[in-house]
Order: sequence, then structure tokens, then C-alpha cells
Amino acid sequence: MVRHTSYGYGCGNSIMELLFHNDELVTKWVSAQQPYPVDFNSGTRAIGVVKNGGLIGGAVYSSYRDAPHGGSMEITIAGKPGWLTRHSIRVLLFYPFEDCGCSRVTCLVARGNRRSRDLAERLGFKFEGTARRVFSPHKSGDCMIYGLLKSENRWI
Repeated sequence: MVRHTSYGYGCGNSIMELLFHNDELVTKWVSAQQPYPVDFNSGTRAIGVVKNGGLIGGAVYSSYRDAPHGGSMEITIAGKPGWLTRHSIRVLLFYPFEDCGCSRVTCLVARGNRRSRDLAERLGFKFEGTARRVFSPHKSGDCMIYGLLKSENRWI
């Protein structure tokens, strides 16, 4: 059972809850779901989605950079089928822009992870380029860089 501060919302016949203030738990869970090892720095924040007492999804916010125009951060997401609803998307994309004051969020996705690349694009992230061989020494380990500006965020 996950102990948390949450906000519940309905999704079909079940109730999902948003998990706040349990950054370490959500960060470890999201990291374990990634196709390549992720070692987040100690300054991460995270929001989880809980159903029936267990985590089914989450977002980790890391690499915050302050800037006079609003700053930026990276987001890493993972989840089981059905975890991402319109409500959870709004919350996950509200946090970096409104709570943290960022003007941009970056999402790094392995070239070989087509489902995550499609998800980033459906959320409104724009493809910005490729960093070669970041996740592995093979082409499938290339890092696809996606960015979302506050002015482009249709979820808030």
C-alpha cells in the first residue's frame, strides 16, 4: 500500500489518485520502468498515479535550470496502460510551468522507443534533434530530444 498525499479522481469505474510529496518512491518506480538505466540527481520532484494502492504511472522532474526568462527542466514519464488520463496530463504539465515557473520542458526519448516518442508528440512536445549514442553505443540508443514551451502547452 502506498502512503501518500493525494487527490482522487474518477476514471471509468475506478478511482485513481495523484501521489504528491513522495518523490523518492515515484522516482525509483519511474526509473525502473525505463529501457535504459536512469540515475536521477538528488533534486528531483515527482508525481505518481496510484490505483488500488499501487503505482501505475508517474513523472519525474529533473535538471532544473533557472533563467531570467523562466527556466527549464526535464521530464521523464512511465506508466502502465490506462494510467494517463486528461486530468493526470493536466496536472503533470501544470507543475513545471505554473508551480515551478518554467518556460520550457525537455523530454529525452530513446530512438528505439517509438511508443514514448509518439506519446511525447501527442502531448504537444516538438521534436528538436538527436543526440547520438546517449543511451547505448548502438543507433537505437540515440536520444531524441523533444521540447514543450509554455506558450505551446495546450493542457493548462
